[in-house]
Amino acid sequence: MSATWILIPVKPFAHAKSRLSSALGPEDRGRIAEAMLRDTLSAVRSCADVNGVTLIGHRSEIADIASEYGVSVLDDAELLGSATKRIPTGTIADSRLNAVIAGAADTIRREAANYAIGVLHADLPALGAHDITAVIGDMRRSPSPIFVADRHGYGTTGLFMPQGVMFAPQFGESSAIRHLQAGAAAAAGELAGLRCDVDTPEDLEAALDAGAGKWTRAAVTRAMCTGTFTCETRKV
Repeated sequence: MSATWILIPVKPFAHAKSRLSSALGPEDRGRIAEAMLRDTLSAVRSCADVNGVTLIGHRSEIADIASEYGVSVLDDAELLGSATKRIPTGTIADSRLNAVIAGAADTIRREAANYAIGVLHADLPALGAHDITAVIGDMRRSPSPIFVADRHGYGTTGLFMPQGVMFAPQFGESSAIRHLQAGAAAAAGELAGLRCDVDTPEDLEAALDAGAGKWTRAAVTRAMCTGTFTCETRKV
């Protein structure tokens, strides 16, 4: 049975979650982005089927969190600097994300060729260890990569590549259909916490209703008297 290493790309908190701007100011958005990362990490670290975790992002911003949770860091700028041929699909931002993920996966494979590779978004506050275990089980029974579509069915919240399987990630707009067209199989099952990433205020409401973790709930409690997250409309 192959071991599984999880990669989590992390955007700079100051620029994260711009689509929440109708409900939250920049400081609250940054705090909630960090809180969602912490809840995501808590779930991943509690999963017995995960053997290692690496955050991908600005080393200076995420090094302390990585140390706190006992995970490693790969700097996205360093990965891009060493990239040769990467994925030219989607927008510039999508291409950059996919290139960074591909570079990080290559790095892990060079250090430990026997690992399967999983990629999870950093904004999965309702994620549970059981969700991860279920997808890893699907991956171990599949010759193809497994992707997890978001709750809307268009985006992708997770991608799991079996040991020895090379696959170009297709994150970005309409990534679920692009992953399917590229040969990945869709994960089965409800996987409610794993499908509930957060881009919009409605997504954040859904994540809270699905059982968001303590960090996200605390951050929303702090922010709920601003914007649309008011004491009257949101009971955390």
